[in-house]
Amino acid sequence: MHWGNKYRLKSRSIASFFFFSSVSCFTPVTLMAAARPTATSSIKVVVERGRLTLSVREAPLADVLHAIGKQASIAIHIRGDLTARITNSFTDIQLEEGIRQLLRGQSFALSYAPSTSDGKRSSLTEISVIARSRVEPAGTVGRVSTPREAREKLQRIRALASRKDAEAIGELSRLAASDPSSSVRSQAVFALGRLRTQEALAPLTRALADQSSPVRIQALRGIKNLKGTEAIKDLRAAAANDPDPTVRRQAVRLLSEIQSPEVPGLLKGAVADHDAAVSREAQQAVKRWEQRFGAQ
Repeated sequence: MHWGNKYRLKSRSIASFFFFSSVSCFTPVTLMAAARPTATSSIKVVVERGRLTLSVREAPLADVLHAIGKQASIAIHIRGDLTARITNSFTDIQLEEGIRQLLRGQSFALSYAPSTSDGKRSSLTEISVIARSRVEPAGTVGRVSTPREAREKLQRIRALASRKDAEAIGELSRLAASDPSSSVRSQAVFALGRLRTQEALAPLTRALADQSSPVRIQALRGIKNLKGTEAIKDLRAAAANDPDPTVRRQAVRLLSEIQSPEVPGLLKGAVADHDAAVSREAQQAVKRWEQRFGAQ
């Protein structure tokens, strides 16, 4: 049986164990680093045909993600501290589901691109994570905007929102990603969503991992406007995994506005959310969807 390439890290600090597969055998290459015998960590990863098998013991979450990214050719972007060690394992589950399990409790965004073999399918190409322990968004310098600075930036955002050129999108993207003020980031994301241009999709997707819930909500709205039915994966991930019930509730609401046979099942799944407000929203969303699209 062909298992694909394996990637393994072993030691307290960093050590790697690679397997390169041939047609009928595996040829091991081992790289070892000095390790303290009192605390051994290990990562074993196999990614094949969109399925993930993983065994992790006392390894930094960041290292686990990078191991998966190397195997699956997925770009990994981490903001903040993900050095906390984890122990976990699962066998032959969907890659996306495994990543969601590993990132439960973190702010993260998954980016997709059409498959080269089948334009109707999409493949996971990028994972952006912001550690929940981090207070400032990546790119800030540990200071907050003064009220005057924030007002000036909001005025600048309004001016940029009337344009669709590359310079305007670039400046809005920088504000959305790194401004110390969450209100400025939120307004920049809102403006990007209103542009309705595909160039805004990447910064909107990255904003799904922002520490601020209002920013993530604006990002979901913008992505839904830009991607339409294809936004279901982003909305589903937010409805199931976002740590803030306000964001999960908004994701459910946006899902109910999409005409797709996949949506009712997702909404019914959200009814089981542990937050009562999210559960009620999901129940109402099911009724709204059936009234609007069920008879069509």
